[in-house]
Amino acid sequence: GDPPEQKFLVTGDRLLREFEFIVVTRPGYTVENSTEDPTGLRQFGPRLSWLAMPHGMALVESNLSSTEVRARIRRAGDLSNGGPRSLRSVECLVPPGVLSYIQRQR
Repeated sequence: GDPPEQKFLVTGDRLLREFEFIVVTRPGYTVENSTEDPTGLRQFGPRLSWLAMPHGMALVESNLSSTEVRARIRRAGDLSNGGPRSLRSVECLVPPGVLSYIQRQR
């Protein structure tokens, strides 16, 4: 890995300044737009844009949140409860690398 003096965590405002973000609509949440900010996203940062689906493609909407993923993991139990139950309830909700991390941390 990198030497410790070269490691740092980039969060918050710096991420918004340095990277482009694609924003996906979420059921139950609206973003107010205006003539000055037609997308409504400028209030959150300078480099955000709405996801534009290619012609013929449709976005599958859900109200899944990280809170729901954590609740499903909690319900699956942990090693202290006599062994882990299946994490199948989150397998298709998180990328394989994230699932692997969750399994290592249990």
